[in-house]
Amino acid sequence: MNYITKPTMTKKIVSFALISSSLLCSGLISNIKPSFSQSANQFSFFCKPITDSTGMKITATLAWSPERQGNVRIIGWKSEYFSKKGWNPQKRCQEVTPKFQQAINQNRTLLTAGKVQGYPVICAVSQEGQTCNSNNQLFTIKPNDNPELVLQQLMGILTGKASDMLMQSSSGHTYVSLKQLLDSAPLVDSDAPKCTQSAGTFASCQP
Repeated sequence: MNYITKPTMTKKIVSFALISSSLLCSGLISNIKPSFSQSANQFSFFCKPITDSTGMKITATLAWSPERQGNVRIIGWKSEYFSKKGWNPQKRCQEVTPKFQQAINQNRTLLTAGKVQGYPVICAVSQEGQTCNSNNQLFTIKPNDNPELVLQQLMGILTGKASDMLMQSSSGHTYVSLKQLLDSAPLVDSDAPKCTQSAGTFASCQP
């Protein structure tokens, strides 16, 4: 009798444990909200085709603000200067946009200008006094462009003081809060992008 009863009791205990685990997992899964809701204050950066002030269709880097329920335009990728090296506007957008996402995820929210390997760049650092390097640079600008001027243009665009967004055709370090700029910049629209990846990574968003 012992040999028959013991396995039966064990089987019941195991079954009960499995049912309990399933209920627990179901409860946890049902409480998981969509990735957008998990990070209410997190910006999501993505590429999107837009029409610039001249009526031309271009690719742009935009940021979705969950708190403001709208998109903020950052950079219009219009210049063909780097295309001869294989970096057309679309490819530059795809390369640079996730760097903005990574920077804000890592709390590197101060924008500044500098040079990396002799090229002028815009980068994102975590505190004043830090300078640009290959690990924190966001994008490279044309060799003859003044990175400080480009940064000032970017500031004007994000705060609504410029009539158009920054175009890549366009000595002291200046530091600008990216979060403050995104909080005060004019919105492009109020339609939420459809993001396929969880918060904390580069969001693949569709217009």
